[in-house]
Amino acid sequence: MLILTTPGLNVLHIKRTKGVSHYCHIVHSLTPMTYRVFGVDYFDSVLVTNEIQKNFVRDVETAHNVAKKYIAVVGSTYLDELNKKYRSIAKDSIDSAESAFISQDSATFAESENPGESKNHAKSKNPIESKNSGKSNQSIESKNHIDSADSKDSTDSTNLAESVAHANPITLPDSSKKTILISPSWGKETLLSKYGLKLLMPLAKSDFNIIIRPHPQSLISPIERQNIEHLKEALGAYKNVIWDIGTPNIYAFLRADLMISDFSSVIFDFLCLAKKPILTLDFEFDPAGYDVADVEHFWTFEVLEQIGGKIKESDFENISEIIRKNLNSKAKSETIKKVRESLWRYPNIAGEMAGMEILKIHRQILLNRLGAFKGTFENLKKLDSVLENATDSAESTNFAESKDSADSPYLADSTLRVSIDSTDSTNFTDSSESISPKISPYSADSTQMQIGESK
Repeated sequence: MLILTTPGLNVLHIKRTKGVSHYCHIVHSLTPMTYRVFGVDYFDSVLVTNEIQKNFVRDVETAHNVAKKYIAVVGSTYLDELNKKYRSIAKDSIDSAESAFISQDSATFAESENPGESKNHAKSKNPIESKNSGKSNQSIESKNHIDSADSKDSTDSTNLAESVAHANPITLPDSSKKTILISPSWGKETLLSKYGLKLLMPLAKSDFNIIIRPHPQSLISPIERQNIEHLKEALGAYKNVIWDIGTPNIYAFLRADLMISDFSSVIFDFLCLAKKPILTLDFEFDPAGYDVADVEHFWTFEVLEQIGGKIKESDFENISEIIRKNLNSKAKSETIKKVRESLWRYPNIAGEMAGMEILKIHRQILLNRLGAFKGTFENLKKLDSVLENATDSAESTNFAESKDSADSPYLADSTLRVSIDSTDSTNFTDSSESISPKISPYSADSTQMQIGESK
């Protein structure tokens, strides 16, 4: 059995081989897969994240007229792991905030006891702030993963959002303002490459904190990296703009109140973890050469409108108004909750679910290798169960008093009759002779069937 997260079996480089009897694909996304054509057609089984993906695979099977494969919904292992980190950081943030408020209460009490000393003490302690907070256009790099605020007291901090800086390297320029996360994909058709300052400048001039998080791949491409440097320079004078480069995305998730993206898969990670609205660019997607081209409806494109909405280039001038409308929409919040529930099945136990399904598949493979002996094996299992239960029953009663009884745990009417499964051509009925309790069916004298794998 071979388990792959890579699609395209028997299409490009990865071919089926006689040495492998079963190929299983595990999906590592939340939405219906945008695989190249025949992405999962030649797998024997697929472990999907949710029923949405399962329905999509069935639709593709029908469209391609291929055999139906085994599909099991197991949840998302990668999202479970991301959630552990997200919750841990969120907890640290709350703990830090509570410490800040306790310190504030202590400072207030001290001031009431000795006002002059308290004021001098407060001046000697800096509030929680980024070491870059005095500069415009901050850039949070991975080397600054531990913020300088961690080494400072927080006696002057009165805002919970500011206190999050203890666990989060991204410190907001103004914690009283809402924060917008720009999280695009990479490539020439993405948000930063296609629209650039047309979108970013109205946001920079808005009354929001702006976190811009380029896709890591866009920093590798010379053309895209050059464009990012140009955008950073052009937005350098705006103190509300932060560039988040090199840190895990969950830090930005915790800071953001709304995301703006294009077609990045991070959209639904943010939805499930942060449970907040997302605006997406109204882009054109050419489905030619993808499995999605062969299905009538594609769930992802339909749901983007529901979880926030799509924006066009003509909307950029009014982007602030559009953002506020989404931030204040209770209907959007309810929709996000429902979409999250449909996407994230079996939260936090996906690993166990996937493991059980893999074991079930492996068990079936072994059963299939038994061939004509499959029925005999199943009946042996039933016999094992009967004998084990009888042994347990015998140990809990006085065997000497019950061995001649009609209610004996071993015999009924002094006869043991076993009906062999119909897949086995032999029917076995034991004689009415008593079975000696001294002989165990699991003793060394027992005959055990040894079944080898056919070559």
